[in-house]
Amino acid sequence: TITQPSQKAPPVDRMAYQTAIASLSKSGYSRTATQLLHRMRSKGFPPDIGCYEALLIGIAKEAGRNANRASESTMNTTANNDEDLTAKSKDETPLHKVALQILQDMEHDYENGNIGVKPTDQSYNSVFSACGKEGAWDEVTRVSRIQAILRSSSDDDMAGKKGRLPT
Repeated sequence: TITQPSQKAPPVDRMAYQTAIASLSKSGYSRTATQLLHRMRSKGFPPDIGCYEALLIGIAKEAGRNANRASESTMNTTANNDEDLTAKSKDETPLHKVALQILQDMEHDYENGNIGVKPTDQSYNSVFSACGKEGAWDEVTRVSRIQAILRSSSDDDMAGKKGRLPT
């Protein structure tokens, strides 16, 4: 006969979510990690800056791998082949847009008083990287402006005032 374990599995906590998100991101499963981040937040576990940055780094790396595969596929396409091998499926959001949404979530949390998730240079650089790898240069310009505003508002933050971000 098979005996049942006498103990239940430990409850899922913030650390378990963050570990899974970091591992998935590092292993090239940033879309799954993003879904897990949303679940984590819905369960009342706020992510910290390390969790956000691990995800953004993973997204940037995955965008690079996708761009390299697309480039290789394009080089292997013959002149008579009309198939666009670089196109994404229509229901798959480009990774740079996923990164932009995560950055927007971080900025929103920061504006609402969670100073522990203020986007860092690493956060912005990861988003710039994902955007650049997918050719979204207008987004890089827009996000650069927001980064400059946050940097200039850091003196106000130290004085107890919060800077407002443009929409």
